[in-house]
Amino acid sequence: RMTFQGKFVKITDKKEVERVAEGYCKKYPQAKFLYENLGDFHFYKMDLTAIHAIGGFGDIDWLNVKEFQKAASE
Repeated sequence: RMTFQGKFVKITDKKEVERVAEGYCKKYPQAKFLYENLGDFHFYKMDLTAIHAIGGFGDIDWLNVKEFQKAASE
């Protein structure tokens, strides 16, 4: 079990919004209408500040965010 802590920030970079919207609408085609027609539809990302991992009895630790992100991207 893991708990992620961080701050959600609105994605404002136009190219990043287009990239995220493309992937989102590909996965959820029914949402394309809402995304394209609602003026207040925004995408957000979480900037991680901490990760707390519980692997079982006595196996509890805080993980290094940068190391976790590097491993997750490999």
